[in-house]
Amino acid sequence: MFTKNDLAGNFYHVYNRGVDKKEIFLDSDDKNKFINDLERYIDDRVEIVAFCLMDNHYHLLLRKTSEEGIWKYMHKLATGYTLYFNKKYGRSGSLFESRYKSNHINNNAYFLHISKYIHLNAVDRIKSNSSNSSTKYLTRAMKIDPYSSYGDYVSNRNLFPFLNKIYILECFSSYLDYENFIFENFDDTTMEVQPRG
Repeated sequence: MFTKNDLAGNFYHVYNRGVDKKEIFLDSDDKNKFINDLERYIDDRVEIVAFCLMDNHYHLLLRKTSEEGIWKYMHKLATGYTLYFNKKYGRSGSLFESRYKSNHINNNAYFLHISKYIHLNAVDRIKSNSSNSSTKYLTRAMKIDPYSSYGDYVSNRNLFPFLNKIYILECFSSYLDYENFIFENFDDTTMEVQPRG
């Protein structure tokens, strides 16, 4: 669990989407480029805790370690990826709807909720590519999903060594406990987490 120093303005849910809700990742190379840039621009000002890439948006769970850490990191990330995308597809102008958005995380419950929210985003992408929507299928597909950090949290997979997983994993006794938390109250029919009741 967090200490007060950990939560003192350090964790943020950061997200953005394409201008006019257009896709910002048109193929696997685009997603891989963005993931490579996630790692490339890491420095001592920011840590990546979790992420998920969708076709027209992304979600990041970041921990800032200096006052301007997230702003500087996100500026490099957005600028670098936009230059790549515009050159590859012969376009110009803004790729993202606006400057990134961020929500400060100020307690353990919200931190864990955001990790669940980010990782369950992959369900929509996986579901759109398969007719199988069972929880069993989705949990298997999410474990090998190369565009989300989920698999690194629920298995021995270490596809993204740049992740700082300690903040989430110290809240659970095992990989399986975290996986159970993610799919707790998950409804196969609506593809959503249902309220407790």
